[in-house]
Amino acid sequence: MLKRKVFIPLFLISLLVLVLCAVIFSPFPALKEFLKHKYSVQILDCNGNIIQITPVENGLRREFTPISEIPEKVQHSILDAEDGRFYKHPGIDLMAASRAVFQNTKEARTVSGASTITMQLAKMVSPSPKRNMAAKFKDVVNALKIEAKLSKTEILELYLNNLPFGNNVEGVTSASRYYFSKNLDELTENQLTSLAQIPRNPSLNNPFKNPEITEAKKYKWPFEMPHYVNFLKGQLGERFGTEITKLKLDCDLDLQQLVQGEIFAKLNQAKRSRIENAAAIVIHNKTGNILAWVGSNDWFDQAHSGQIDGVLVPNQPGSSMKPFLYALALEQNFKPNMVLADVPMEFGQQKVYIPFNFNNRFNGPVLFRNALASSLNIPAVHILEQCGVENYLSLLNKLGFYSLEKNGRQADLGLALGAGEVSLYELARAFTVFANDGALIVFSENGEKTATQIFDSDTARIICDILSDKTARVGGFGFTQSFQTEYPSIFKTGTANQYQSIVALGATTEYTVGVWMGNLNGNTVIGKTGSSLPAGIAKSTLDYLVKKDKASNTIPQTFKLPENYTKIKICQTSGMAAGKYCPRTLLEFAKNENLETERKNICSWHSLKNAKLITSYPAEYQQWLSGDFKNSILNNSSQNLKIISPKNKSIFYASTREKDENQIAVEIIGGKSENEELKVYIDGKPVESEKINRPFKFFIPAEKGNHQLKVQLVDEKDEIEFEVK
Repeated sequence: MLKRKVFIPLFLISLLVLVLCAVIFSPFPALKEFLKHKYSVQILDCNGNIIQITPVENGLRREFTPISEIPEKVQHSILDAEDGRFYKHPGIDLMAASRAVFQNTKEARTVSGASTITMQLAKMVSPSPKRNMAAKFKDVVNALKIEAKLSKTEILELYLNNLPFGNNVEGVTSASRYYFSKNLDELTENQLTSLAQIPRNPSLNNPFKNPEITEAKKYKWPFEMPHYVNFLKGQLGERFGTEITKLKLDCDLDLQQLVQGEIFAKLNQAKRSRIENAAAIVIHNKTGNILAWVGSNDWFDQAHSGQIDGVLVPNQPGSSMKPFLYALALEQNFKPNMVLADVPMEFGQQKVYIPFNFNNRFNGPVLFRNALASSLNIPAVHILEQCGVENYLSLLNKLGFYSLEKNGRQADLGLALGAGEVSLYELARAFTVFANDGALIVFSENGEKTATQIFDSDTARIICDILSDKTARVGGFGFTQSFQTEYPSIFKTGTANQYQSIVALGATTEYTVGVWMGNLNGNTVIGKTGSSLPAGIAKSTLDYLVKKDKASNTIPQTFKLPENYTKIKICQTSGMAAGKYCPRTLLEFAKNENLETERKNICSWHSLKNAKLITSYPAEYQQWLSGDFKNSILNNSSQNLKIISPKNKSIFYASTREKDENQIAVEIIGGKSENEELKVYIDGKPVESEKINRPFKFFIPAEKGNHQLKVQLVDEKDEIEFEVK
């Protein structure tokens, strides 16, 4: 009978132990979620200056510091204040609980508590809406669960990084920063004591109430580079604030502030033009890392949409895209000494496209070099038509212009002039390809980077040589250029339609700067604001970087010359090897494999007749030569008979007003015969008109329907189809 009485309590005790173990070692989802919650991210520039300590929610700062980096004096001060026997109990301290019961009973009030650090952590992990005995019991059970799942070091680390200190601050690191403007290892003994007392009653123990003892100094949370920080959040996703709680960037706050100051100054200059905003990005070419990122003039300027990131917003880039097109042309066997016709032209078929230059002038024959450097439009559209829109879009995709996946094909031949919308981020990053010998630094999702070869190194070097050629820019920008530098540099600018967006790209071998100016809220710009303003910002930024490098004995490098090309003397008008009558010559690259052929191809455009220098232009310059060009003739036999206007498959819309006479202008060039009469047929029927002599320009009636236009000069023929609706 006695044995049975003993057996029953032992059974109950064993059962209780089993139940307790089952509870303690059961899953604890709340702890699992707590371990995944976000922390503030310390974002530092290359010099260790704080860019931002990001809030987690509702402005709360909670920085994570590994226990190995929390000074022992900080750990001891918190342990002494909260749980001196932390390393000696399993989560609940029975000795402290007994002492608390005795003291509180004796004094008839609460004078001592028995809550351990683990129990306090349990409250954070799984808070109760009311503080009563049930909540206390829940804390005890959860504390035992935590002790079963985490080591003492892990518990203390979690506690120290999440302990509430009031004033929207959690964790010892953020508390030390907020109350004393110090890192943990800089705290004095008084400050350590004060810090340890705050969690007991943040309002009563606030150091700001007794600053003469603790030397409390309220910290102002930095808010630098907000647009770039938002970009990083998007790039890092869920890793931001969980896996990643500290980021040291290549950004330089001194450089960032310089760029912001330049933007502010240039916007003041542009007030009359109603330009209200600007953005800029600075990239280190060799690494692809961002050195500065200014998304708008002022983040807090709601009236001008300051929180929209001008670095990422797609805008029309204008002519700033042309270097990529000319690089494609070189890869498709266009030659640097090639001459392009800058004359009135129609492009396309069903979509007839008639481009004009910035100054509404035509320059006749223009060297490949000058066409790019002076940003001429007609040669660019001609190149795109020859290279193919699809080929160009494929190249731009490789360069990272993903914005064009939405609007690139719709822009069609207008892509040559920057009609598609791209972001400054895409534009500046792609521009680094030239300084990087044709390679583009590509970042993967996990942050790893690789160099992808986009262009042949010689192609990139030729483009750099052109974009650094101050003389070649004169035709488009004149002799006064805002982007001339004393060190090797390349520049390209662009202006969108209606001047709503102006862009400048500048680079040295080390750095690339992209600047955009315009309006983020859609307001139009008044007047013809040139690209000198963003170009000035780009130049000032490069000046600063080069000066800084020189101070550290880093001398700016020159751009490399192409390895498989040699410069030969050519005629500046024809692009052929210079002859004895060529009035203007220059040195231009020719491929080594074609060197002898190029040298033997002597200019045939210039000759001497009756002691006068005569220039003979090919037939395609017929319309351009209609002006007063002395001592110039047209060599019609240089080209077969060709209808240049209208284009084949053109569509015209007839006027419905009775007084209008619907006619279509026709222009024809070339033909071997100089004296024979041109014959014209519409739908197989001859057109009866006065004799048509050179230059072949005339009108035909525009009657509704599908038609065929055929012209004949002796044995040469050409024909097109067109429609009138």
